[in-house]
Amino acid sequence: MLSAATRVLRLAFVRDRPKPLPEGELLIEFVAYAAECALAGSPRLTADRLTDLLSGTDELELLDVVCLGLNGQVADTDLAVLKRADIVAVKAVIDNDLAYLARRTGAA
Repeated sequence: MLSAATRVLRLAFVRDRPKPLPEGELLIEFVAYAAECALAGSPRLTADRLTDLLSGTDELELLDVVCLGLNGQVADTDLAVLKRADIVAVKAVIDNDLAYLARRTGAA
C-alpha cells in the first residue's frame, strides 16, 4: 500500500477587536498563494463576490497579514498590497458568522 506524504498549511485567523469599516464594506478571511509565499489576511470585500473584487482590481490591499515563505520564514504586517498578477490561487474562509453571505453562483 502506498501512502502519500502530504504537508498541509492551515492558517488560523484570530481578531483581537473588530475594526470600524465604512458602511457596506466587510472584511473577509482570505489566503492568497503566490509563487514564493502564502499570505493570509483580510481584504475589504467591496464587491458582491470575491471573484468580482479580484477581477476589478490590479492590486489587492490586505489587512492584518501573515506571510509564510517557502523557506519557512514567517513575517507579519498590518497592511500589504498584493499585485493580482502575482496571485496563483486564493481561498476565502467563510465562518458561521458570515455564512449568510455565501451564494451559489453556478448550476446546482
